[in-house]
Amino acid sequence: LDYLTSLFAQKAFCPDLLLVNCGLHDIKTSTETGAIQIPLETYRRNLETLVARSRERGMPLVWIRTTHSVDAIHNGRSLEFHRFSRDNDRYDATALEMMAAGGVPVIDLRTFTRTLGADEELFVDHVHFSEPVRQQQGAFIAGWLQGWRAARNS
Repeated sequence: LDYLTSLFAQKAFCPDLLLVNCGLHDIKTSTETGAIQIPLETYRRNLETLVARSRERGMPLVWIRTTHSVDAIHNGRSLEFHRFSRDNDRYDATALEMMAAGGVPVIDLRTFTRTLGADEELFVDHVHFSEPVRQQQGAFIAGWLQGWRAARNS
């Protein structure tokens, strides 16, 4: 939100479309304290602000659902912090609720990615996907955006 706030403050910032995906960094949980990086209520308020500011500036906003995380894969490979699928699910549900309330279209990258194979085959590390998966995700997003653009222009 801080980064986008700085962009919104610039009059020259006039994208044709604001494409946003966040959540995985917000749910980072300290292995030392057990504290989650961004509490859920703060995440909710950040999304409300994002929707309101994009609307104020007349910028079309599209939300990309956060991809899933797998506790055993992530937390077995990441020592500095953990992520938990239960938090990922809660934050994703909150984002969907906020986007629906704001009339923001959603690209369902989460469901799409789940169709691409077994979890062990998808990830190259604790949260990033293999090159073939990223190519398919990119094509999925590009196809969605082409359809969205065509629908807006017709």
